[in-house]
Amino acid sequence: MRPSSALNFVPQVPRDPDLGGPVADDFPFGRELAPINARPPRYVFDNLVAAGDWVTRTLDAQGYRIDDVKGLSTDFLHPFLHSKAMAGKFAVGEFFDGNPTLVNQWIFNPKGMAGRPNAFDFPLKFMLNNMCNNPGRFNMADLDHAGLVGISPLNAVTFVENHDTDLNGGQRIVTNKMMAYAYILTSEGYPAVFYKDYSTDPDCYGLKPHIDNLIWIHEVLASGAEMERL
Repeated sequence: MRPSSALNFVPQVPRDPDLGGPVADDFPFGRELAPINARPPRYVFDNLVAAGDWVTRTLDAQGYRIDDVKGLSTDFLHPFLHSKAMAGKFAVGEFFDGNPTLVNQWIFNPKGMAGRPNAFDFPLKFMLNNMCNNPGRFNMADLDHAGLVGISPLNAVTFVENHDTDLNGGQRIVTNKMMAYAYILTSEGYPAVFYKDYSTDPDCYGLKPHIDNLIWIHEVLASGAEMERL
């Protein structure tokens, strides 16, 4: 195996083509690997696939959270998720955007991800922020088919908070958070519970008893198609 070199990274080589989102939304995290444009050709691509396969088999990993998919070429990510031990595993992408149509297009673009992954439902998250943080001033009718889950429920990973939004005051739910958990745990989508909300460890929010009740409802009582009462 060759050692890494400057030609494995942007900006020493051009940014990869066919990013998951607009180039304007690509926020660099230092010197980024370029799986498509790195030199020599396929050096980074093939070694990332080999590393992903090794990690998956070694840890018996059952799925993947893919960070910042707007800045990652679908020419790499799509074949990566179909390669070796990664093939068929659960995968969810962080497409950080409040527009459910754009998130849905990233999942289902036939020239991109072609329906392979799921995505975090940021559009619903921002709607839940408005609901919880504005008691008495939110129109509950706005939840009708809200978010990615309102378009593609089988590909939406719903959530209330995560490690990024919890640190950002403008993106954080500051009141009535259990209303949001009641929504995602009794509705369609694949709900994810934020550890810091759930845990009773120091500096965590200790919502475990309330969330446990909702998880029981989700696992035991919730079944069948969703029906909205008007």
